[in-house]
This record gives sequence, C-alpha cells and structure tokens, in this order.
Amino acid sequence: MVNFLNFEYVLTIHKAGTIRAAADELYISPQALSEHLGKLERELGTPLFHRTKPLTLTEAGEEFLSCAEACLEARRRLDTKLSSIAQRDNQRIALGVPTGMPPPLLLSFLDYFRHIHPELTVTVAELPTRTGAFHEIPGHIDLVMGEFQGENSKLSYTSILHSEQFTVVLRKNLLHRSLGPERAYAIEAAVRQGELLHLSEFRNCPFVLKRTGSIIRDHEDRIFHAAGFSPKGAVETGDMELTIRLVLLGQAAVYFPEPVARANFMLPNALTVDRSVLLCPLQAPAKESWQLIIGSHRYRRLPGGTAAFIEAAQTYYQSVLGP
Repeated sequence: MVNFLNFEYVLTIHKAGTIRAAADELYISPQALSEHLGKLERELGTPLFHRTKPLTLTEAGEEFLSCAEACLEARRRLDTKLSSIAQRDNQRIALGVPTGMPPPLLLSFLDYFRHIHPELTVTVAELPTRTGAFHEIPGHIDLVMGEFQGENSKLSYTSILHSEQFTVVLRKNLLHRSLGPERAYAIEAAVRQGELLHLSEFRNCPFVLKRTGSIIRDHEDRIFHAAGFSPKGAVETGDMELTIRLVLLGQAAVYFPEPVARANFMLPNALTVDRSVLLCPLQAPAKESWQLIIGSHRYRRLPGGTAAFIEAAQTYYQSVLGP
C-alpha cells in the first residue's frame, strides 16, 4: 500500500542519486532502503528507477515522483493548518456558569483575566443545574465555575475561595417594619460594632430562598431549622438579579455567604451599593461552609490556558473577597 513514507523514500533516492546516499539521509541501512524500494516496485508492478549510476527515473517513476511531490506538499499545508487550529483552540477557554446564579464578580474577574492574559479568549455559557451542582457538562465546555457543592464523577474540583461566615442582608426599612424600631436600632448598633448576631433575630422578616430541591436550599433549610423557625413570606427563586432586586426594594431579606453578600452589595463594582442596606454577620453555623469552585473534566485534555485561568481566579477572588 502506497503511503507517505513511500513518497519520502522515492523523493530522497531521486535527489541523492544512489541508495547508499539516500540511506544516509534517511538514517536507515542501504539494505533496508533497497528492500523497501523493491517491495514498492513489486506492489506497483513496474520499476521506478533505472539501475544506473546515478539512478534515473523510469516513466512510471516520473509519474510517481510527481504525485509524491504533490501529496507531500498537501500534507505540509495540512500540518500547518492543523497546527494553527490546535494553537488557536489551545488559547480558547469555554466557561460554564449556573443559569441565573453566576459566580460573584464574574464580569470583573473576566476583565482582570483578559488584562493579565490577553493571548487567551474566554467565552461564557450558562448551564442548568439540577441539584445545585452541575449535572451534565456539554463537550464544548472546558471549565465550570460556581458555588455548587455537589460531586460529579466526571469532574475534578479546585477550590477558589472558602468561607465559614454567613450574613443576613436586608434594607433598614424592612428591619424596622419586621422587628419594630427599638429592636431594629439595637441590631444596627450591633452591626456597626461588628458583633455577630443569631439568625433567630430575623424570624419575623420575609426571606428570599433558593429553589426547593437545590443543594443551596438544603443548606438554607438546615440553617433556619437550627435557628428554630421557618422563614415567613418566603419567595423562592434561582435568579440572583431578582434576589438582589427584592432586597433593594425592601421586600425581603436574604441569607448569603459573606463573600457573596459583599460582592453584590458592598463593593464599588457591584453596582448595587446602598447605604440603607445592612449586612448582618451571623454566628457561624456548625459545620457549614461556602466555596467558590472550578470544575474541570477529569479524563479530557484541556486547553493550555486552563491552568492560568484557575490560578488567576484564586489570586483575584482571594485578594478581593478573601478574609
């Protein structure tokens, strides 16, 4: 069967003029090259060279050489194109984030990443979650990033940020309506002094909760149960924008990990800074914690920029939202 190796051998023999000279260039023995040429000629049913000194092409050899040169040039062009595609793909990262609940400060982080790695391109796609963790990761997604706590056997996980501090976020007018002026002022004073509050202080406030069945909702249910009450007038949603809007309108409070609360209500680039919004730090719930995590395919080759992306995420989030 004719292949690229046949083409290389015949072309080298023609240029070198002798089997021995060609064998030296190809780093094989003259005997092996002579046997290879003889086998090829038998398969083709015709000699390719006149056994002269130097070797000269037969008519069949000229046709074979012309085809060989064209095929080898086509292969070189293909190799160049494939190398270019591989290099380009190696500089692209497809990132999946949960639908409606993107990681805190995602846009700010992506701006930071583009600044330090302009050679890499990141595209973002929203992915549905079934239990708070990513369930199925499409083949075109390289990394997933979110606050999910579940396990997926197809993924490896890297912790980007970890916190055991939680807060209740609400507007002062909701606090006054729900608890009365005297208790509301006492809580405001405690917040100013950095005191840790008990979640039960807010039993009369309506809350925004995550959707039933999610891992994050399971966490919330455990916390409220431990505090001895079920939230009144609860609104369930898996949409971060709606959650923030309800808090800013003074219609509900929300239970958040402290870094998430700070990212969405306190930092200048959160675009929701409001002095009438209180972040009330809570006494640490036992054995409960929050993590921002990046998941990567466990058994698949990843683009070369993924390690840089993960490292940049750890640096950014720990500097901006870390302790």
